[in-house]
Amino acid sequence: MNHSTRIAALAVPLALLVASAAEAQSDGNPATSDVLTSGLVVPYDGFLMLDNTPMTGSFNLRFELWDHPTQTGTNRLVWSENQSVTFFNGRFSVGLGAGTQVSARSMREVVADGEKLYLAIQVEDGSGTLVPLSGRQAIEPVPYAAWSASAADFDVGGDLTVGGRLTAGAPGVQVVLNDGAVSASGQIQASSLTTSGQVQAGSVTTAGQVQAGSMSAGGQLQAGSLSVTGGVAVGQTVVAQGSITTLGAMTVGANDFRLGTNAHANGNGGRAMVAAASDTLAINFGNDFSGGTRVDGNLTYGGVFRGWSVTAGMGQYTDGSRSLGVTTSEGVCFLTLFSTDHNERDPSPMACHVYVDGTTWRLGNSEAGGNRGNVDCEARCLVF
Repeated sequence: MNHSTRIAALAVPLALLVASAAEAQSDGNPATSDVLTSGLVVPYDGFLMLDNTPMTGSFNLRFELWDHPTQTGTNRLVWSENQSVTFFNGRFSVGLGAGTQVSARSMREVVADGEKLYLAIQVEDGSGTLVPLSGRQAIEPVPYAAWSASAADFDVGGDLTVGGRLTAGAPGVQVVLNDGAVSASGQIQASSLTTSGQVQAGSVTTAGQVQAGSMSAGGQLQAGSLSVTGGVAVGQTVVAQGSITTLGAMTVGANDFRLGTNAHANGNGGRAMVAAASDTLAINFGNDFSGGTRVDGNLTYGGVFRGWSVTAGMGQYTDGSRSLGVTTSEGVCFLTLFSTDHNERDPSPMACHVYVDGTTWRLGNSEAGGNRGNVDCEARCLVF
């Protein structure tokens, strides 16, 4: 059987469909939103001769798409179907995808994948045997339709600007943009997001890691972990179930800043703010919050409380004193309470006094005798 096939009849229609798929996702026109339907058909024209004579009549053909020009492994066969084709003087026209599907994948899935493909044809002879035609025809893209927005792989060398929503919903899918930036007026949603440039979006949601040069979100930032070498600015809530690392300033413009990590030392479900031992955590620095700092629950501290503290109180009928636990280098102590039930039948003097014994502040009281009264004393210290 000798044959010939007209050149690239499949390449132009297929490439145009790929371009239309990209347009259908961006023009907002419902009329073009279903280009890649389940019944997708790609037109193909050909010319076939049998023993140097143009074929006429009906013949059974099998059309196949391969991902390699010569290799024949089953993993190389991408798509196939059978059709009964009518020939007139050697010429025929078919719609690929309109026949009886043999492969597991449909024509729609093949076109949406955007792979480099090669067309092969088999013709059924008089005995019912499929005879392959020699060679495979490469499917070449039309200029300006060389890539598809529905392709499995999507590489961007520069900036990626999205006016709506950037979604990577398949399990394990990552958005990795190492050489550019991510900008979206809507939501960015991905398993993880990596870029050496800036991430700027209405909101960012990812179950994995967000790693970027800088981060700006007008809405909520929710991530498994966040690593940013520059600044982070968020208009609403920051929610992180893992770690947050930023070498620049971190600003939350509204609502809360919540940490999902547990305090390693306590092990009691408390949240941790961890730094080097010599660092100082400044709250309300420079009186940024004019209303002050408020703690509604219990305040537990393991170090020195910098401010007023009630350190000692005592009341008794006899002389006595006790240490206030503050040295002169740590602070200064004052007498804040002196109360007595002394009466005229007790001539003995009573007193409360705060004094320094060596380098330690002490609280003392005295009653010279008589045992007819009681004196109560209390002191507070201002720790530097």
